[in-house]
Amino acid sequence: MSDDSTAPTARRGRIGDPVPRREDARLLTGKGLYSDDVNAPGQLHAAVLRSPHAHARIGAIDAAAALAFPGTVAVLTAADLAEDGIGGIPHGANPLHATDVSRAAFEPEHGATVFDEPQPVLAAGRVRHVGEAVALVVAETAAAAREAAELVDVEYEALPAVVGVLPATAEGAPLLHEGAPGNLGVVAELGDAAATEAAFARAAHVVEHRFVNKRIVNAQMEPRAALGEFDAASGVCTLRAGGQGVMRQRMQLAAALGMPPASVRVVSGDVGGGFGPRTMLYPEFVLAVWAAKRLGRSVKWSGDRSEAFVSDYQARDLVTDAAMAFDADGRALAMRVRLLGNAGAYSVSYVPLSNGAYLTTTVYDIPAVHVRILGAMTNTVPTCPYRGAGRPEAVHTIERLFDLAAARLGLDRVEIRRRNLIPPSGMPRVTPTGLPYDCGEFETVMDKAIALGDWAGFEARRAGAERRGRLRGIGIANYVESPVGAPVERVEVTVDPAGRLRVVAGTQSTGQGHETSFAQAIGHVLGVDYEAVDLVTGDTDIVRGGGGTHSDRSMRIAGTLMVRAGEAIVEQGKQVAAQVLEAALDDIEFADGAFRVAGTDRRLTLFEAAGHAPDGLGSEQDFRGRIPAFPNGCAVAEVEIDPDTGELTLCGYATIDDPGTVINPLIVEGQTHGGIAQGAGQAMREDCIYDAESGQMLTGSFMDYGPLRADDLPSFRVAEHVVPSPGNPLGVKGGGEGGITPALAVIVNAAVDALSPCGVTHLEMPLTPERLWRAMQGGAG
Repeated sequence: MSDDSTAPTARRGRIGDPVPRREDARLLTGKGLYSDDVNAPGQLHAAVLRSPHAHARIGAIDAAAALAFPGTVAVLTAADLAEDGIGGIPHGANPLHATDVSRAAFEPEHGATVFDEPQPVLAAGRVRHVGEAVALVVAETAAAAREAAELVDVEYEALPAVVGVLPATAEGAPLLHEGAPGNLGVVAELGDAAATEAAFARAAHVVEHRFVNKRIVNAQMEPRAALGEFDAASGVCTLRAGGQGVMRQRMQLAAALGMPPASVRVVSGDVGGGFGPRTMLYPEFVLAVWAAKRLGRSVKWSGDRSEAFVSDYQARDLVTDAAMAFDADGRALAMRVRLLGNAGAYSVSYVPLSNGAYLTTTVYDIPAVHVRILGAMTNTVPTCPYRGAGRPEAVHTIERLFDLAAARLGLDRVEIRRRNLIPPSGMPRVTPTGLPYDCGEFETVMDKAIALGDWAGFEARRAGAERRGRLRGIGIANYVESPVGAPVERVEVTVDPAGRLRVVAGTQSTGQGHETSFAQAIGHVLGVDYEAVDLVTGDTDIVRGGGGTHSDRSMRIAGTLMVRAGEAIVEQGKQVAAQVLEAALDDIEFADGAFRVAGTDRRLTLFEAAGHAPDGLGSEQDFRGRIPAFPNGCAVAEVEIDPDTGELTLCGYATIDDPGTVINPLIVEGQTHGGIAQGAGQAMREDCIYDAESGQMLTGSFMDYGPLRADDLPSFRVAEHVVPSPGNPLGVKGGGEGGITPALAVIVNAAVDALSPCGVTHLEMPLTPERLWRAMQGGAG
């Protein structure tokens, strides 16, 4: 027992405290443990032989020369996979419904058609994209494996390839899969077609446009790597590879190997960036584990950046045909949208199409909507969710439409938005696509962004730019997100009498700072210093459930479970304290990490109570379902364009975000900065280009594919307008994707505004100097 004279010092790391990330010291001093840092005694090394063709039949595979190369142990093909009963990866491309996890997003019983077949681990009979794995070469050293792979001779019969969604869905296009007629992997509808058409029929104005959201690559800092292990005594296979959630990957790996999940272990250490594509299981991961089991030795595969460009799942690649109907006063009546997304060669994920469709109207009060959803199969690397996952595309569409409408109707760009924003009095509401918005102060957020971005002072800055011979523009974009993600999570919290809290969670940090923010969250409930919390994730031998990290879900769901666990532990501790302090249970109070007898100085700390509890103090919490939350905000951007060269400079960027309760401002604003940088990269420079005839990637290195550099970006002005979510006990909404969601739209809007004196009304991304120069000369933007 303790008295007040021994009370602990002020607790650090409360909710809202901008404490530095605990993990940074380890990561910045080279003490992190990433995938390629992991090795096993006596391990073999693997290299993947990849297809040089986008579409071809596979003939004979001659491995004799490779097998004769010094150090080669095995050359494995699809025939060997079949011999061992190894299947493809069942990605489950059709996601769960946005609000009802008992349903699929696209339901055949409601008229949808869905192609969802396992992705081959090694190509059998036919390759469908450049870079697809054809054979695995295993050798004593990594160098030997790569050299031997060059000696494998594969006969190919080249076939016609299609890389874009429009040619792939044209009549007579080469068919990729028998199960996807017309190369359509998904066909579905959302909304009310009749009400939408009726609204368009009575509209005073209609604005419509085709928008192209170009394909991008996931340029995370850490290239993928994997170590496969097999323990013959226990029959357990182990995959050690960085990812965004070990439980999902274990289930998919077990299915591909034809083994029970209990015989498969997945371990993920530190991860150098995820952004969505590392949620999925990759063929190389299956190959490493299978090869280890087949050969009886651990097998390591380490990919390089060149391989990443043709094998890491890619993103975006969407053509949107959108129209908006307005009345005579500029109020939106309806939207009609067709989404045509590029799924790539295999059905890995249709999540972006689902997210984008549901979020069609974003923050605006638009009564009627109809969305037609099409997903095309093409001879390109498969696509999957990437930061925002359909939401930045939806925001880009509607914010461009509002700018086009403002010009058509002769309205101010801010005013037309103001007339159509959902007011706080309109909350809660269900949108025309079925999203249950719970709260949001969209107009206040927009006004704060306008002030932060100094919209009122823009004309003076534009005049100054004109004197310097440059064209300056300003843009605005409102946004809302609809986080969904895996509908399962598990958290275990244990109190160690020695003075530590142990939290086991099914999430997985890929740079989000969970070791810090999770400690702040559970510390808030139990009154414990954040430095006294140990977070354990990323090992299916320890983590018994969970959905990983993506879609702004970690703090929203794991945080909810931590609160529940903490509350359960407090109730357990009160029972212990009542006995130890010899007081009535109703007289026991808990605050600041200690139990007290009301009106006295008698107290028992949380950790002392754990020492007295026969079974210790702890709680296990599971969840399945949805916890809706809707982060939102508004961004204002300014650009300058050199009329002689077309070079664009991003001069300013201000954003007001409502992420709900902010657990750690440093982390939230850091996430916002990163999201802005990624969105600006797509808007300004990044473009994953395939040759239309051959299907060869033309931007297969950082020499050709252009992520932004630090000096391409201004200092961001970031602030929050917090409206806590009523849907979870912490009031969080999410802060991981707010930066990127409006970035595409706001930068394009600013560029169009800059070139409006040249008669430019629209620009496609990326905003390269050539594209801007041609637009100024009267060509297509």
